[in-house]
Amino acid sequence: MRYLRCLAMAAAALLVAGSTTAAARAQEGAAPAHQRAHVMAQHTVHVGPTVNVPAGQAAVAPPAVCPAGQVASGGGGEITGGSVFLTWSRPRPGTTGTWEVRGLNAGGPTAQLHAEVVCTTAPHGRGSASDSVPPGNGGSAIAPCPAGQVPSGGGYDVTGDSLRVTLVDVQPAGWLAAASNTGNGTQTLTSYAVCSPAAHSHPRSGSLSVPAGQTVEATAPCPAGQVVSGGGGAAGFTTFVRASIPSGNGWKFRVANTSPDLADVMNAEAHCTVP
Repeated sequence: MRYLRCLAMAAAALLVAGSTTAAARAQEGAAPAHQRAHVMAQHTVHVGPTVNVPAGQAAVAPPAVCPAGQVASGGGGEITGGSVFLTWSRPRPGTTGTWEVRGLNAGGPTAQLHAEVVCTTAPHGRGSASDSVPPGNGGSAIAPCPAGQVPSGGGYDVTGDSLRVTLVDVQPAGWLAAASNTGNGTQTLTSYAVCSPAAHSHPRSGSLSVPAGQTVEATAPCPAGQVVSGGGGAAGFTTFVRASIPSGNGWKFRVANTSPDLADVMNAEAHCTVP
């Protein structure tokens, strides 16, 4: 536990406060998924069907799929309920326009889970990288973009429910995912980069406090004249992802702090481009 606390403090120190204003609330309430589907110039958000996740179980939601002739520039998902975590959020392997998510309901009432994908006609590249994470430790993996491309979005997956993701974040030439192993066996974390040759900006929300045992979310909006292509966010190593999805013309990131006594900080990050 002391090691994880040190990791949490180190991760918190890396959170960068952006110039945009955070929109945050410490509850799960959100508009139904179908109400958030919307069209942006040359980028369309498509929402997959919702699946129930009973207490003590995990489930993979039906994927969110791009129309024919379009590819994913980014994507994410959301799980709502009690003690719930988003364990996968990734471009489905072997596809170019499909996003899938997996959620764990560790306890409490039945949760709801769905995937969302941002689609465009512009070509995009991919990259991936993995890290083996021993029990009681944190780990990270940076998926590289092809030469001359930058991240437009990204995702992750894990090999076991004890490995819980806390950070999905853009890097200069790739996509970073970080996770904390709360179990007894070694698990593998994989990061997935979705990459574009077009220039992108990466605005962040302001950094927000996440009290022990609480859930907090933030939204990072895209600048005027740009559209959201993907996104993520960051928190410390006792604070895990519950949602990472498009929200208006920006990106929403929700996390839960599982520490009984240690406060954390978090922020959201949008990936934006000129249509």
